Amino acid sequence: YRAQGKYPEAEALLWRAVHIMEKRRILTGYLFVNRSPFAEPDSGRTLNSLADVYMRQGKYDEAEAILQRALSLSEKSLGKNNPNHVPILANLGAVYHKRGRYAEAEACYKRGLAIAKKHFGADHYTGSAGLLGLANLYRDQGQYAESEPLYGRAEAIVEKTYGPDHPDLAAAREGLATLYYAQSLPAQAQPLFERSLGIRTRQFEYHFTYMTENERLDFLETVADAFPLYFSFGFTYREQNPELVGKMYDVVLWQKGFIAQSIAALRAQIAASGDPEALRLLDELTARKTQLAKVLQTTPDDPAAWRRRVVQLDQEANEIEREVVRRSSALAEQKRLARVSWRDVQQALKPGEAAIEFVRFQYHDGKRWTDKSYYVALILTPETTTAPTLVVLGEAKDLEGAPLNAYRLLVSSEGAPEPQNAAVSRRVYEAYWQPLEAPLGDATRIYLSPDGVLNLLAWNVLPLGDGRPLMDAHDIRLLSSTKDLLREKHGPAASTAVLIGNPDFGLPEARQRAAAQRLRPSQESQTLWASAGSGLRSREQAGQSLPPLPGTKLELEAVSTQLHQQGWRADVYSEANAVEEAIKRVRGPRVLHVATHGFFLSDQEAARRELFSPVLSGREDPMLRSGLFLAGAERTLAGTPPAGDLDDGILTAYEATGLNLQVTELVVLSACETGLGQVRNGEGVFGLRRALEIAGAEAVLMSLWSVPDRETQELMELFYQKWLAGLDKQQALRDAQLEMRARVRSRYGKDLPFYWAAFVLVGR
Repeated sequence: YRAQGKYPEAEALLWRAVHIMEKRRILTGYLFVNRSPFAEPDSGRTLNSLADVYMRQGKYDEAEAILQRALSLSEKSLGKNNPNHVPILANLGAVYHKRGRYAEAEACYKRGLAIAKKHFGADHYTGSAGLLGLANLYRDQGQYAESEPLYGRAEAIVEKTYGPDHPDLAAAREGLATLYYAQSLPAQAQPLFERSLGIRTRQFEYHFTYMTENERLDFLETVADAFPLYFSFGFTYREQNPELVGKMYDVVLWQKGFIAQSIAALRAQIAASGDPEALRLLDELTARKTQLAKVLQTTPDDPAAWRRRVVQLDQEANEIEREVVRRSSALAEQKRLARVSWRDVQQALKPGEAAIEFVRFQYHDGKRWTDKSYYVALILTPETTTAPTLVVLGEAKDLEGAPLNAYRLLVSSEGAPEPQNAAVSRRVYEAYWQPLEAPLGDATRIYLSPDGVLNLLAWNVLPLGDGRPLMDAHDIRLLSSTKDLLREKHGPAASTAVLIGNPDFGLPEARQRAAAQRLRPSQESQTLWASAGSGLRSREQAGQSLPPLPGTKLELEAVSTQLHQQGWRADVYSEANAVEEAIKRVRGPRVLHVATHGFFLSDQEAARRELFSPVLSGREDPMLRSGLFLAGAERTLAGTPPAGDLDDGILTAYEATGLNLQVTELVVLSACETGLGQVRNGEGVFGLRRALEIAGAEAVLMSLWSVPDRETQELMELFYQKWLAGLDKQQALRDAQLEMRARVRSRYGKDLPFYWAAFVLVGR
């Protein structure tokens, strides 16, 4: 658990071990009694491991206290020079190093190495952690001559002992690469960085064969610094060695959105396999997540019992997910996509097209982590020769401050005040688009993969230098990663659609049960896995009332009519039938369209509300912060727990990951803020968008702010009209928004992007 980054679980087990030792009188309040030569070394190892867990979480006070006590007790029991002290001394040295107590750190490392040498020789693996720690210490103090040979010895020992793919070998090579980076020796550093990242890649491919999604995220976090460190190196030496930018692009293609895409690929493989047991497990996993979400969305009468139930359901869901992963022996497509390069993406571009990968990373200057984080754009065109072009947008603190506030003013319901409008537009343009214009050249269609807060921008509406929106000059297409250009597009599924909207939010329990019973899945639907106007569509979370949305009724009627006219089968669930059970029982329609109230809880809102508690197994789960309200939701919001056989009317992103959307070409979330969520650099936005990607949807149409009911209804009608007439999805949205822009200007007397630009389409 510690090695996988599952620190709460590791800590709990280690404390349990300590308590067992206390009961056996091996330890009593950290004091040895009734000496037992067999047991005491185990006690020291346990305390050392516990301290290591605290170190990895940055809890250095707790780690130091445990290590000092462990060393003291071990010395009293085993003498001053016992080899069991070596790992304790290495960790204690690391704690002192982190706290800037360099002399004490050096003394610990040297003492541990002397003990290891005396008992096992100078090149035994027992001393490798101390060697690496001392090398890092000397490097950070600028003692490069002393540091380099220590890295070499540590690397040789680890490779000889554990083989070429051990994570300690990656750490040794990364440390030596950083040493060369600090000395301005990029030619020596580059191959070491790349060999280290190669080990990381192979580690992920191995561990992902049994890990759940959350376990993959935890494991990725254990090496989180490796990516910004390499990006910093490439950023620093991009002009001296332009090929480094291409290497950066390749790393971004592997890293960005890796976890979500790996889970989506696993689901797709299971759907294609027709494995009945795996399909049953997926249904069971969805059921557990539903149960867990229902429990989390109630206020407990007995907090202790409530907590035990949460832990139980979380553990059951994780066990089922592990079994699902075990039944999927290989992620063939994901491995293929993980190894693509910028050259592969370039070959997918047509004349007049460009691809941009945005990256946000903290900057390491070779000697230390600085307080600066940067946004850069890696730009690729068919004419690119040596490497993509790297463009520095600026520091994160600047781009996430005044320009972002200016953008929000532009897209607000009133827009920027007329006297300020030109200045506000100019600020947004200079921050986000002007730096890109020259390297993009004459490109008109641009594929964008944002990072950080850039995920929250409606790119079509960003101003050009003359104040016009970007969509006037460019065809902007959003992707989770530009490697999505290489994904094989499935042929269109049968022309089927499921439309859900205009829910009866106050639906009584008896009527919900009747609706749910009408939706019991048939044997036919179960086998589809194998074949695979003036309101806002959101609400204040402080209240319990969900205002009706009359525009959604008109929207469903118009869209279903358009689909039927084109020969589609469109199943419509509205009012009493727009229950959560309806959306959970879809089986891969070509289109899923949901029109209702949506929600997204900010950090502050989540912290002050017990409803939608974001905690699972000691972790914050942002996928519980966003979702959709369906029929009967007002009962849950009022504090009435749902009956055991019914859903609660609130579909969270956490639950939406279990939907069956294999072969689903498009999901439309015609509600407020459905594109929002918690932003994680490299992994995108944790919310409905991510959930639907995991569930298998090829593309998601979603909103970035609270959308008006009337204009949203009109936009959706226009979008379907144009798409069904033969335009591709992205072009249909662009043309629909241009037409809505003209209507809004006529209706309100000025151009107000708030009314027409909120929706973005991510995917192909």
